[in-house]
Amino acid sequence: MASMMVRPLRLSILRPRYASRTAATKVHKLPTPGDENDFRPPWFYTLTRVLSWTVIPSVVLYGTFVHDFGEQDHVFRPAREWAERQKASFFTLSPEEQKIVAVEPPSPETSKA
Repeated sequence: MASMMVRPLRLSILRPRYASRTAATKVHKLPTPGDENDFRPPWFYTLTRVLSWTVIPSVVLYGTFVHDFGEQDHVFRPAREWAERQKASFFTLSPEEQKIVAVEPPSPETSKA
């Protein structure tokens, strides 16, 4: 029974349709000096690459750590909780560091007031 099962890419009819989608064929490259058909200046290509490398990660970071999805659970909650723990540990002194700066930990009586 297992010998009769054929993966879809092994079928000759489907191979050209799916195999050609693994790589982009129409890639916009920098213009060559003899290419007068393109009206865009060369700096435009550099600008779009720089913008794509800055805007896309910025949007991802904003969506992950800043955007308000409400109180319900969402896919970014573990990442946000991890970031909050890292931030809290960064701004909190360890017991050894408290001894160095001679800071006494707050007593429960003073925190209730």
